[in-house]
Amino acid sequence: PMKDGVIADFKYRLFFTLSVGYIAAMAALGMAHMMTGGKISFKWLKNPACIIAAAYLAFCCVSAAASPYGWRTLTGGTRHDGLLTAAIYVVTFLLLSRILRPKRYMLWLLAGSTAVCCAVTLIQLTGGNPLGLYPAGTDFYGAYVDYAGEFAGTFGNVDMGMAVLVGAALAMAAGLVRRTSKWEWLMLVPLAADVYVIFRVGVWSAILALAVGTVIALPALSKNKKAAFAVSGGIAAAAHTAHRRHARIVPAVHDLLVHHL
Repeated sequence: PMKDGVIADFKYRLFFTLSVGYIAAMAALGMAHMMTGGKISFKWLKNPACIIAAAYLAFCCVSAAASPYGWRTLTGGTRHDGLLTAAIYVVTFLLLSRILRPKRYMLWLLAGSTAVCCAVTLIQLTGGNPLGLYPAGTDFYGAYVDYAGEFAGTFGNVDMGMAVLVGAALAMAAGLVRRTSKWEWLMLVPLAADVYVIFRVGVWSAILALAVGTVIALPALSKNKKAAFAVSGGIAAAAHTAHRRHARIVPAVHDLLVHHL
């Protein structure tokens, strides 16, 4: 089997090839359009999200210029999370925001994939190892003791995974606030599982991001402020209750699975 470093290098090369290839293709199409007399409008860059993304990249550039690590700041070393990667993220986001618009089916796809991720994580929290993420004979609770690092879900890295789940939870909550069909109340199921997993795994930066995002974003997105605050309060209450009860439920389930089945 490949070592972790080899896997990481392969994944980054694939990401770099696809992303830079997309950016180059879009640049070539834009140049060809202008050479044939076409005009390109950049008014879409005035979108608040685009402005924030550009400001983030500018901040990264300033940080990299002031860094004592020199050229390694560009590549990010073995983790590949340097300025180059940040620039690819931002440029790709800006290009995609020019042509893509959110659709309701995308929200359902997000809810489905989130449900799968949460199901895997819940199995891991009961001592299971469905994806072979942990070394043989160990489980989620062996982090930093039986093996280096902490892993959960379908993402592997627990911090990255919880960050994605926070974004998914906020997107689903916003979708509920702006629901267009009574069937969209079904989205409460993956949303509840999502929030439960975030609190149970216990990455505090993710919990803070979820709390701040819920309180600030939902009322801002909603035309019905009362409904938004109600959903925000419901998420907070459900998360608090789930977190307290899980402390008693999971050890019991784990004991049942490991010692009695």
